[in-house]
Amino acid sequence: MAEISIIMPVYNVEKYLTECLDSPLAQTLSDFEVIPVDDSSTDGSFAILQQYAQKDNRIKPLQQPNSGAGAARNTGIGKAQGKYMMFLDSDDWFDPTMLADMFAAAEKNNAEITVCRHRRIRDKDRACVSEHQFSHALRSLAQPFSLKEHPRFWGTPGLPFAPWCYLSRSDFIREHDHRFQLIPRANDLYFTQTALVMADKIALCDSCVVNYRVGISTNLQSGNAKTPLTFLDALCAVMNKLKSEGLYARFEQRFADLAARLCLTNLEAIYKLDSCRILFDHLQERGLKDLGIMDRPADYFEDPDTAKRIALIRDLSFDEYILFLIGETKRLRAENSLLADQLQQTETLYRNAINSASFRMGKILTAPLRWLKGLFKHG
Repeated sequence: MAEISIIMPVYNVEKYLTECLDSPLAQTLSDFEVIPVDDSSTDGSFAILQQYAQKDNRIKPLQQPNSGAGAARNTGIGKAQGKYMMFLDSDDWFDPTMLADMFAAAEKNNAEITVCRHRRIRDKDRACVSEHQFSHALRSLAQPFSLKEHPRFWGTPGLPFAPWCYLSRSDFIREHDHRFQLIPRANDLYFTQTALVMADKIALCDSCVVNYRVGISTNLQSGNAKTPLTFLDALCAVMNKLKSEGLYARFEQRFADLAARLCLTNLEAIYKLDSCRILFDHLQERGLKDLGIMDRPADYFEDPDTAKRIALIRDLSFDEYILFLIGETKRLRAENSLLADQLQQTETLYRNAINSASFRMGKILTAPLRWLKGLFKHG
């Protein structure tokens, strides 16, 4: 039995797959298996997997009917033989010491879940966009720790949503029947966040050893506009799991903060006008209420501005909200010139908005504009 099973969902990634597969083979810890699950790729991805399998019997490719990344990961979980399991997206890669560092931290702490740090690599020039850090407060916790005892760290950037930052003990995953949702986007949110809640022993591996590729059109995060409501399914599933385990009261404030943050982030990350409107209308009509964040006071959230921004979704029309985003983005660029790309994308959305029929009818040309300016001047 291998020490670690590495599970990889694969779909039409022949451009990146060789680099991805080379990274496990370059590891300083050699006792592992790689389980790539091809989701009926239409390019040469599966042929590449077969070539690698012929050269190294630790690579054990599988195929399945096209069902999505969540289903592919679940298939891998069912086949994994390792004491531990972890996940690698097929357009990302590990540093050579990744498995050794994570395995050592897990064994030292007898941890059910071990989390490492990662860096975001821009695809077009391979520049490091950002490097994930653990906060001083998180580092200060005695290890291993449980989030049931320290709920304030749950749902924070220190413990990411992405599964490739985590090494999980296989018996823990199977005991609690942790599986990925069968949804086209955000299918990892439920898996990682409920596993973190259920774990009694979590350890930190303070090594930055995962490279997450950003700025490509084929990864799951590029599908925001196609499935703008999917992340809400994930959030509702997390909320229901907390309730069924009797843990919702303990994590309610953290969940509200997480839900609000994801609603705002997803709404502001969609640059296709129709999709943005679909999400906005859903949040306004029932989404915010379903998540329990419609009327929270400002001091309930970690960021006091969150309640104000949620109130804008509740009270403004869609066109008014677009105008607010433009103003905020311009203000932020004035403070930080690195946000030029974000401004360009948002202004594209704005130009689409001003050409829409509803905008031409003049919905945001009078009192709401003055109200917004007064709100952010004196709020």
